[in-house]
Amino acid sequence: MSHSNFFMALVLAVLYALARVQPTEENYLWLLPFLIPGVLALNLLLVLWALVRRKLSGVYYLVALGIGAPYLASTLPWKGFVHRPPPSAQSFSVLNYNVSLTGFPYVQDWAFYAPPPLAFQLKDWILQQNADVQCYQEFMTFDGDKNFDMLHRFKEKGYQYYFSADIKQPHYPVVGILIVTKFPILKTGDVAVSENGFNRVAFADVLAGTDTVRIIGVHLQSMGLKQYDPSKAWDLPSAFAKVGLILNQLKTGMQDRRVQVEKLKAFIQGSPHPVICVGDFNDLPYSYAYQALKKDLNNTFEEAGSGFGFTYNGNTLRTLRIDNQFHSHRVQALQFKTLNAVGYTDHFPLLGTYSITPSRP
Repeated sequence: MSHSNFFMALVLAVLYALARVQPTEENYLWLLPFLIPGVLALNLLLVLWALVRRKLSGVYYLVALGIGAPYLASTLPWKGFVHRPPPSAQSFSVLNYNVSLTGFPYVQDWAFYAPPPLAFQLKDWILQQNADVQCYQEFMTFDGDKNFDMLHRFKEKGYQYYFSADIKQPHYPVVGILIVTKFPILKTGDVAVSENGFNRVAFADVLAGTDTVRIIGVHLQSMGLKQYDPSKAWDLPSAFAKVGLILNQLKTGMQDRRVQVEKLKAFIQGSPHPVICVGDFNDLPYSYAYQALKKDLNNTFEEAGSGFGFTYNGNTLRTLRIDNQFHSHRVQALQFKTLNAVGYTDHFPLLGTYSITPSRP
């Protein structure tokens, strides 16, 4: 076995290990999650090459791949092939969707005098959903218009809800996180609210049958990439400038999300009830924040999903899975789908089905 093969395997293993180190403003480890998919692909190719050539160096690459196994599991959900019990009368469904201001371009009351067709289509889609629990991010409601007074529309359907938002003035469009459910809501509150009031984490304890489940709706700090699409630059220098802006946005967002995830983890660890945590995490499956959450929760895509599960439908870096559903170990994931035929916004909805494992006496 050559020294070069050992060195290459060592480099791969070190990259996997460094990606688990908490990034700070002083280091550039926040860039590693974007490299991990390529590192995994290279590692798999080297393993296959060694097997075909019957090289003992394949042992090195297998060891490196073992160190990167958590990232591989976050990419291809092999557990989804395991047979799972079908949904029963006791199981329940959870939907989450970033609805991007419910189809409106601005948070202005005058925009409601001539709503775009997309707003009507998205509003109708939302109100047609039948999931037992629904969590919406960037959810807009406006009590000055009967069509888009969404909270009233849900109340008419007999649903209970918690709407987490900064209400600046009455009779004005409001944006926030909505948790709406067919189940009784026992307790609600906010976990974290950003300075901009836009990104936030909220919860609602719901009574699902005989079990109380803590539903946490998440909208972590946004990446803010929409306005920096390099493909729309006029020339090469401006394209490079936009790439620089994207990197700066990614670094700033990473730091903000790290602080938000620390608050979220502490809240989850202190929960007296099993948790289902869903929403727009604005981070990759290889990020420190995502892997930190996996220490306390299972990821539903990894447990019951299929394919790559990309959830971002925007104009930049479309091969991203940044929306997620996580759940406590007492919660069993039965089914999971990425609804990638629903293209109203720059995100795709997620739908999971769950059951609660009885607690031990």
